[in-house]
Amino acid sequence: MTTWFLVADASRSRILETSLSDPSLREIDARIHPASRMHTSELVADGAGRTMKGLGRETHSAMEPRTSRHEVEVRAFALDLVHHLNESLRAGRFDALVIVSPPRFLGILRENLTHELLAVVTATVAKDYTHSSVSQLRDGLELHGSWKPVGIKS
Repeated sequence: MTTWFLVADASRSRILETSLSDPSLREIDARIHPASRMHTSELVADGAGRTMKGLGRETHSAMEPRTSRHEVEVRAFALDLVHHLNESLRAGRFDALVIVSPPRFLGILRENLTHELLAVVTATVAKDYTHSSVSQLRDGLELHGSWKPVGIKS
C-alpha cells in the first residue's frame, strides 16, 4: 500500500510518498505555478475598456470579468494538480491520499476532486506546510492525527 501526501498552496505543490516497503516520507514531485503568485495587475495585459459609474463613487469597467485573472490562475493550478493525481491513481502509483493545504486552496481542490480521488482521500489538513521540511511536515501531520503508519486503519 502506498500513500501520497499532496502538500499545496495556490502557487506551489509537493507530493510526498510512503509505503509498506519504505515507511519513510520522501518527496517525489514538486511543482510551481508562477502565475498564481502574480498580482492581477501583472496578469492583465491592458486596460479593461470603458468605465461605468456605479451607484456610489466607484467606477468599474464595463468589461471587467467577474472572476479575477489571479483567481483563474489559482483554479487552473488546482485543476492541473487534480489531473496529475487522477492520472497517477489510474496508473496505480498510490492507494491512499492525504491533502494538506491552506483552507481556501483546500476548498478549491475539494471542488475539483473526482469520485475516484474522493474514494482514496483518507484525511485533509487545513494548514500551510508548503515551506516545511519533510520532518516538520511529518511532525505537523502527527500533531493533526493525519500521520499513521501505512497499512494501519484507525
